[in-house]
Amino acid sequence: SCETPIVATKVSDLENLLGTVPKALCLPSNTEDMARAIKWQIENRKTLPFPDSLCWEDLGKRFINELEKLM
Repeated sequence: SCETPIVATKVSDLENLLGTVPKALCLPSNTEDMARAIKWQIENRKTLPFPDSLCWEDLGKRFINELEKLM
């Protein structure tokens, strides 16, 4: 959302969110791979648009839907 280049580990759904910038992803518990991803981001400064699915309105709708399933 801040248009700041990031590096993330391939855990949870981060690989799906950052899949179009795979070189910014690194393997968990692998310092060499993280160093490679950081170096790549410093050199390339790739950012992604903020996903609409993570805005507060959409998150709230998903939360309400999940609560309704529980009732």
